[in-house]
Amino acid sequence: MCKHSFQKKEGVLKVMWKIILKIIAWIVFLPVLFLFVGFIATRVFFNIDTYQKVRVSGEVSDWFPVAVLSTPAKDLGSQYLEVVFYGELDNYLSQLHKEDAYTFIIPKTLEKDLNKQVLERCQKGGYYPSKFNSNCSYKSIEIVQSMEGSQLIKAKYESSEEYINHSWYEATDSKILPKYHQHFFGPGVMIGLLIYSGYITMALYSILLISYLVFVLRKKKKQ
Repeated sequence: MCKHSFQKKEGVLKVMWKIILKIIAWIVFLPVLFLFVGFIATRVFFNIDTYQKVRVSGEVSDWFPVAVLSTPAKDLGSQYLEVVFYGELDNYLSQLHKEDAYTFIIPKTLEKDLNKQVLERCQKGGYYPSKFNSNCSYKSIEIVQSMEGSQLIKAKYESSEEYINHSWYEATDSKILPKYHQHFFGPGVMIGLLIYSGYITMALYSILLISYLVFVLRKKKKQ
């Protein structure tokens, strides 16, 4: 009698242990599924090169970055690159001395040196010890294409690694023609992707769990 009772208890414990292991497996499976869905969602729905990159039509955003190359009348051998917001462009140009020359055309041969100049000028001001700092936005330009009398320029004006603000425009000596603008805050995008991934994960998890329970119940009925 005691032996039968012991075997019965042992059988119950084995069943309970199997149930516990299956519960643990399903619990562990949930974060793994979430990471997988998040990875796929990031690859499919988020590409930093194209995300929120929109064609400019009509009114230009005040946050649209524009590069200006100026040559001081007192120092004709020096050229200064500055990247400003479109909304502040008129004010910036008005602050230049009347004798100073400026252009929106950036010599391709000076691209690297001018970008270095902008960074060093900011560093010498004692604003920041690293690439980014809230007191000194990171600015740079890239000559995408040079045409006869004009250029296609990509300008950056970012205050942190999370803040993306890029512009593409056609530049001539005296004017610009905005083409594209990419402007968004990285963490906000990632939070949205996490929420979206969470919804998909719970939906898939529920479907898989229900399907598994249905399979187990059907298997027991057949036995």
